[in-house]
Amino acid sequence: MKCLCMTLPLPYYHCCIVNVAGARGCLHASHFCYLMAQLEFGVFSHKSSKFVLLGSSHFKPFVEFATNEAIQMTEIYIYACQLAEHEFNVPQFQVHLP
Repeated sequence: MKCLCMTLPLPYYHCCIVNVAGARGCLHASHFCYLMAQLEFGVFSHKSSKFVLLGSSHFKPFVEFATNEAIQMTEIYIYACQLAEHEFNVPQFQVHLP
């Protein structure tokens, strides 16, 4: 799937095809586009959030949503970003850690 949202200015991002991709079950593709567009992580309790954990839908019940795989993917993303920018942080993610 091509990330068509990258051709649009950021304010028009929400009209992007990636929203359709997420609705059609292309969860990983839509999360990748959200990351490339530098959209902020959301929180589980706000269903209007675009994404909360990488590779997981926050529309599922919490037990199904907060899988080890999704937490680990998000941790790896945060770690990689911190290698480039030491101060990088996702405070919304801290609630998912033990």
